[in-house]
Amino acid sequence: MTPMKTSLILASLLMLAACSKGDTAPETGAGDASPEASLPGDTEAAAEAAMAEEPAAMAEKGDGTLTATINGEERTWYTTHSETGGTFTSQSDWSGVAPFLSVHIMGHGSPDTTLDTNGALSLGFRLKDTGSLPGIQDAELALMTDSFQDRYTAQKGGSVNVSVDSATFDGNWLHLEGRFSGTLGFEGEGAPDGAEKVKVEGGRFDVHIHELR
Repeated sequence: MTPMKTSLILASLLMLAACSKGDTAPETGAGDASPEASLPGDTEAAAEAAMAEEPAAMAEKGDGTLTATINGEERTWYTTHSETGGTFTSQSDWSGVAPFLSVHIMGHGSPDTTLDTNGALSLGFRLKDTGSLPGIQDAELALMTDSFQDRYTAQKGGSVNVSVDSATFDGNWLHLEGRFSGTLGFEGEGAPDGAEKVKVEGGRFDVHIHELR
């Protein structure tokens, strides 16, 4: 083989080696992985975990408070609702068609319940839109003791005053701010501590309630 042929063969081999090296994909280190490299199973597992946590997070939600002084003692109650598995639960609601609405507000002794009425405060009235401050009709106020049957109510020789300072809608929710007071008589068997009447003073409410379902 002549020197010229040998040179040509060596040049050809070098060119082939260079082309082969240029066509090889670069190796990717563990630290160079892109976000798209995550496995589909990992993404689905994370999504399922987030969905599983949602009902627990939505289990109890506070929608506002009522405050008042009962026989000289300052008290606070909470309006609440729960949404679990697509089911909405609340003991506070509104219904009707403007300008007349029926409103019921149940204030619980704890923000962590939607059902317990032990020591709860119930406020109800008909709301009439008069174009300025809403008018109030048929106001009712009740203070529960240890059961729904044993309670203090304005219907037992008492009285109740309610005024609404603001009423605004946000979809199916109604935001109400206002004041209340009254004198309530006991209804049931054996008034707690023998107190046949209680005085409710300086009552205020700032609550969001949902349309009756």
